[in-house]
Amino acid sequence: MSKAHSASHSRRPPRWAVALLWALIVIYTLYFSAVSIRLHDAHQTHASDLGQIDLAIWNTSQGRFVEQIKGDQITTRMTDHVEPIFAPVSTVFWIWDDVRALLILQAALLALGAWPVFHYAYDRVMDKESDSAGDAKWSALTALAFVAAYLLYPSLQAASAAEFHALPLATPLILFAFLFAQRRQWGRFAVAALLVATVQEGTALLAAALGAYALGIGIYRLIQGRGDASVSTDPVWHNSQVMRPLVTGAIVLAAGLLWFYLATFVIVPVYAAEAYGLDESPYVARYGALGSSFGDVITSLFTRPGTVLRIAMEPLRLRYLLLILAPLGFLSLIGFEILLVGLPLFLANFLSAFPFQYSGQLHYSTPLAAYVVIAAIVGAQRLRPAARQVAVIAGNRGLWTAYRKHFLLIGWILVWSIGCQILSGYTPIGSNFRQSWPAVTPHHRLLARFADQIPDEAALSTMPSLHPHLSHRERIYRFPVLADSQFVLLDIAARTGWSMHPEEMKRQAMDMLNSGEWMVEDAADGYLLLRRASGGQDTGPAGDLPPEFYSFARPRHEPQYPLDITFGDRVKLLGYDVLDDSEWRQTAIRLYWQALDSLPDDLQLRAFFMTPDGQEVDSSDQRPLIQPIWLPPSAWPVGETIVTDKLHWFLPREWALAAGVYQGNDWESNQRWTISAGQQKPGFDDNSWTIAGTYHRVNGQLQPSDGLTDLEPLDVAFGGDGWTTRLTGVSLPRRAAPGTSVPLSLQWQSNGPSMRDYTIFLHLRDVGGRTVAQADAGPTWYGPRPTSQWPADETLQSAHTLQLSPDLEPGLYDVVAGWYYWETMERLAKLGPDGQPVGDETVIAQLAVDSTAGPDPDLCCALVPECCASQ
Repeated sequence: MSKAHSASHSRRPPRWAVALLWALIVIYTLYFSAVSIRLHDAHQTHASDLGQIDLAIWNTSQGRFVEQIKGDQITTRMTDHVEPIFAPVSTVFWIWDDVRALLILQAALLALGAWPVFHYAYDRVMDKESDSAGDAKWSALTALAFVAAYLLYPSLQAASAAEFHALPLATPLILFAFLFAQRRQWGRFAVAALLVATVQEGTALLAAALGAYALGIGIYRLIQGRGDASVSTDPVWHNSQVMRPLVTGAIVLAAGLLWFYLATFVIVPVYAAEAYGLDESPYVARYGALGSSFGDVITSLFTRPGTVLRIAMEPLRLRYLLLILAPLGFLSLIGFEILLVGLPLFLANFLSAFPFQYSGQLHYSTPLAAYVVIAAIVGAQRLRPAARQVAVIAGNRGLWTAYRKHFLLIGWILVWSIGCQILSGYTPIGSNFRQSWPAVTPHHRLLARFADQIPDEAALSTMPSLHPHLSHRERIYRFPVLADSQFVLLDIAARTGWSMHPEEMKRQAMDMLNSGEWMVEDAADGYLLLRRASGGQDTGPAGDLPPEFYSFARPRHEPQYPLDITFGDRVKLLGYDVLDDSEWRQTAIRLYWQALDSLPDDLQLRAFFMTPDGQEVDSSDQRPLIQPIWLPPSAWPVGETIVTDKLHWFLPREWALAAGVYQGNDWESNQRWTISAGQQKPGFDDNSWTIAGTYHRVNGQLQPSDGLTDLEPLDVAFGGDGWTTRLTGVSLPRRAAPGTSVPLSLQWQSNGPSMRDYTIFLHLRDVGGRTVAQADAGPTWYGPRPTSQWPADETLQSAHTLQLSPDLEPGLYDVVAGWYYWETMERLAKLGPDGQPVGDETVIAQLAVDSTAGPDPDLCCALVPECCASQ
């Protein structure tokens, strides 16, 4: 070890700085342990992530290495991933046999990465010109700034809020490997790098890249030594500064590549073939645009640069690049060689066809925090000489003080890291805090009562949302798979985690009870615990569920939006709640009902969603109201309030909640109950349904809508047969892409109802006057608004949709509007200022057709096509 190097390590950081470092580590561990446990307690963990990983690790702690259940078969997690690190991780269950131990362990290990960050930064930025306490103080503060940036790194926090995964465990190991390389502790470096390879088959490439990094250090020193005789006069093989990184790097590089090959192309294919019938990992399918196999993907990187460039320039991927680099103020670009060490993981995420991998969310990007922080430290050190030179040349005491005390560097780091935390973080100042700290309700806490009744050794079948709470057992299945289950636990009141259609779930449960093989062990507030009957004993009538089971149909508070709408004088809609997930733009509805009299057996409640142009986009026919499946209206006590939940779904940017009541099996059968007279809400289709509320999404947030916004004023009159109407405003996008639907809204005033119902025509015309798109319809605003019912001197709206052809040529088009009577096709006249006819149509706007128009897909839209309509 060189004298300079030894001297730099003899200067220990101040004790107060080390104490503050450990305080930050403890705070991160406690806070993100609380966050992950809070999400778990709110039933926002799932079988597909925490449940199946916890099962594999728990089985490992019991001597069954990464054993898991797929369908009704006992199999291994190595069908998808090879994660030897789960063997030491499993020992945490010897201390605390609870899934929450994994969540705490993950938070603690990620927080522990701050220790090598601090010492790496301190070693790098400690001023080599002085050993003064002042220099040590400011170097320690700078190191703590890097620690803060690491702990505030959004992608690091995302892993702590995304259940438990193997990949984040590589992060502290990578950081320790860099620290050991910095301190030339090559034996420890090798251990840390090889442990990185044990995290997952993909991280073996990261270990190999670390080996290449050490090899590069050795080669650099070899070249440097040959050019400078003062470095060493010994033969190169006697020079440990050269040989140790060379040998260590070569070993780690070879071991990493060998393990990657064995894990990816030998181990996983063997087990994947048994489970899926595939000859390699199913995750290769995430790179479909670049090829269907690992070899194809690698080949495409070099032989299809145009395809790679097209993928790389997608807005979501460019945003991902900013999410990775911005939290350290782009300093990591100056330490670019460190970023190259993490290139395998970055490319795996950046070029994936699975949007979550380049979202910065979940766990996929967590280890990149290690490379970005270390690269930023290297970059900051490289900027120091330039900063010194500026201060010397300027001869400015303030600049010299800023240089010596790292003022600008500390400020730069903290401004960027705190700013990115506000935009994308999971702490109370971060935009994702609300999603990471959900409410834990009495219903969630009630699960403990049912979990206590299921013996640990009993085989269980349950819903995905309950799976992680009960996975410390050898055999656990996802309902409706039963296999050898002795117990079945369902949560009918769950908002997420449904493994099958709610109606099918009830049929399955009732069939089980009717079979005589199952009996109700306990039921309350929507939880239903069934036990396999021993000896086929009689379980009694299948429908005999205890009254406590139906408490999930009882309200716990007053409606968010009160209503007073009566259908058929026998059932009243009292109001509703809107339960919106703004992050994923999914909306659930809870409706409050009251039976005013006994109700017939075939009565059906219908909740549905309408767009302004009258299109139905979702209804309880597709996603039913949950409570009436188990407690039909005919069983409702008269006078009691009953709630009905409709599960989350993706709705368009503008929509209205509509409600109706009918008898029979078909809404279209005309057995609808009419709305009682005197209701304030207008009724549609012979007063058989009504709009309960209208909403639109603004900047991702759902808000009540009172009518048209962003209107461009017009003043065009049409008339005929003693009826006149005036077009007073229009709203439409100014640009649209070919193949898209163009929403268009109009605002009208009339002199009263017309004698007959007229139709609005809308034409899109090119410069030659040719109609290239057309929308003819009666006035519609969520429901039909026939002109024969228009009130006098009242403002009304109508909404329409122009469907553009995919091959429509780019250019500027006129939007033309007018009226006609559908039986005779006779048009209403356009009236001039003097009330005399001046034609029969008018140009109301111009539309630019442009292939680049429209919002770029965000993460929700990229993952779920139905989500795109709400952008």
